[in-house]
Amino acid sequence: MPHPSTFIATVPGFAVPDGACDCHTHVFGPAERYPMRTDRVYTPADALFEDSVAMLSVLGLDRVVLVQASVYGADNRCMLDGLKAFGQRARGVAVITADIADAELHALHAAGVRGVRLNIATGHDRSVGKIAAEMRALAKRISPLGWHLQLFVRPHILRELQPIVDEMDIDVVIDHMGLVTAKSYQNNPGFHALLSMLERGRIWVKASGAYRVGPAEGPWDEVAPMARALIESRPDRIVWGSDWPHTPPHGPDAVNNETVMPFRPLDTGKLLDLLADWVPDKEILNLILVSNPVRLYGFD
Repeated sequence: MPHPSTFIATVPGFAVPDGACDCHTHVFGPAERYPMRTDRVYTPADALFEDSVAMLSVLGLDRVVLVQASVYGADNRCMLDGLKAFGQRARGVAVITADIADAELHALHAAGVRGVRLNIATGHDRSVGKIAAEMRALAKRISPLGWHLQLFVRPHILRELQPIVDEMDIDVVIDHMGLVTAKSYQNNPGFHALLSMLERGRIWVKASGAYRVGPAEGPWDEVAPMARALIESRPDRIVWGSDWPHTPPHGPDAVNNETVMPFRPLDTGKLLDLLADWVPDKEILNLILVSNPVRLYGFD
């Protein structure tokens, strides 16, 4: 499968603090070693461990969180091999089924997994009742391990899930600012639900995915007011992620499995610079990049 020779990453325009963490990345491939789901909605090129290391080095980031990508379903082998290669500087977020064996859960924990991702946004919407049942079943399995539940969810569904999130006895993490459209966030009921849960300490929010909630290729000035509103509400419940390697745009239906879709040609360093613009206070920036990831992911 084609592999991009370079990924775009320029040195950030601010002093990145020691111990800083990218809390949302993926690894893909080699494709011949890690088969993808036949019903996937996009087919990525390889984005290897070595590419991730190079990106983190340019950005000056010491820690990383590998999030299981949807194309692999609950086959976590690619992500787990990435964790092994990174060692103690990495943590993982897996995809599991509720009937997973206890022994496998404990093996995932030993490998560095500290959360489970429930991808609701990719593909066609499921009923809120089915999503709620899945959330409760997963929470029951992961609560004894102290893991969190990470939701990739669109704002209209998140609003309906608010009562379910409120009853959870585990941490809940929301991907990419809840996918709220930044231009109209003030009038979005999903944003008000997101902010309410954040203010009450019911969730964590990833200040990530500017190109998902704003213009696909930038500039992302319109994202700043929404990002700042979330950060100012509960800076102690915010983490940052690059969303590297910036998976291609795709629809909800399965695609031609032979067609490789290129990653978005985004400068990951510029995405990190956005956070420094949203957070001019160095102490809060240190909280988001260093202290909060230590708490959420259990870094030593």
